Amino acid sequence: MGNTVVILVGGALGALARAAVAHWWPGQGSLPWVYVLINLSGAFAIGLVMTWSLETMRLRERGRLFGGVGFLGGYTTFSTWMLGTLELARHGHWPAAAAYLTGCLLLGPAATVAGIALGRAGSGRGTRAASTPLPEAEPEPAPPAQGS
Repeated sequence: MGNTVVILVGGALGALARAAVAHWWPGQGSLPWVYVLINLSGAFAIGLVMTWSLETMRLRERGRLFGGVGFLGGYTTFSTWMLGTLELARHGHWPAAAAYLTGCLLLGPAATVAGIALGRAGSGRGTRAASTPLPEAEPEPAPPAQGS
């Protein structure tokens, strides 16, 4: 299965997960809380998954592409963040629009750092700061040559 298909399947499942959370979430209120939950939980998850995969579990490239790029890319989207902001503004809820826009902008990186910290704590590498960059992914080993 090619990397494109791996990302496609992960993205489809992530989008379905986002739709399911939005469907089952109670009413919106003054802020689109369901999208705050989705964006922040996705930011946390990307920190956690990528830390575990790069520092402990050593997921192969396809695992990172499926989970990080595909699933979490489909689960959290910049477009839903912007749409939620514009919908609040369109209905005259300017303070809520500003709070949603800046709150996600400020809390998203904090949630990612928290995910990295939890990933490192679970791996026994909790002594390094969560803000320390993740190591570069190791390249996939080349498949054996045909006919050898």
